[in-house]
Amino acid sequence: MNLKEGNLLSLYAQIINKLEIEYLINIIYGRILTIISNNQLLNNKTYQVDVTLNLGTEMVNKYILNCYKQVRKSNPNKTYHVWKLDNPELINKTGGTQFKFELGNVLIKFMLDLKLIKAGVKILAKVDKKSILVAGPELISIKVYPN
Repeated sequence: MNLKEGNLLSLYAQIINKLEIEYLINIIYGRILTIISNNQLLNNKTYQVDVTLNLGTEMVNKYILNCYKQVRKSNPNKTYHVWKLDNPELINKTGGTQFKFELGNVLIKFMLDLKLIKAGVKILAKVDKKSILVAGPELISIKVYPN
């Protein structure tokens, strides 16, 4: 992979476009279920920064693994470790916390736009505030009708 041809913005798009839609739906769905089951709780499953970073990390890991699998098809003897050593630019660009956070933020914004989740602020102490994610109005307003 040659990153010199593009910039980081195109790398975000490339990662999202190369991931299977089913995979993206699964991690969005999984995160929504986790947020709902931890609704209004203060933990790493609702803190917006933690959730966003976790989503980005999952996407990067899946993308890196997919890249390696493509190379392995043509060169079955190449180990993951050697492949990573051969691709330091990709590993370094995608390995940073800021990169993973911004990539995860793409899915967070998508879920916010669809009103599946919403952001709120909880005050832990006079000077300590945390942004948390809670179930959005589209999920809260779902009515279940008996048969």
